[in-house]
Amino acid sequence: MLPKEYQDHILRRSPYQNHREYRLYDDDVLVIYVRKQTQLYLRFVEVTDHKNLHDDSN
Repeated sequence: MLPKEYQDHILRRSPYQNHREYRLYDDDVLVIYVRKQTQLYLRFVEVTDHKNLHDDSN
């Protein structure tokens, strides 16, 4: 689990439904990823910012 300042949370809308997101650099960078609970496995999906994030994501 990440520290609270990263604001890690689940995304609920397409195209990132059930992905997770955390924030870096005072919310300037968003990291979208998938985490599997059964393994130590992360798949990074996208690194972006709010300005460039797809309109239909959370």
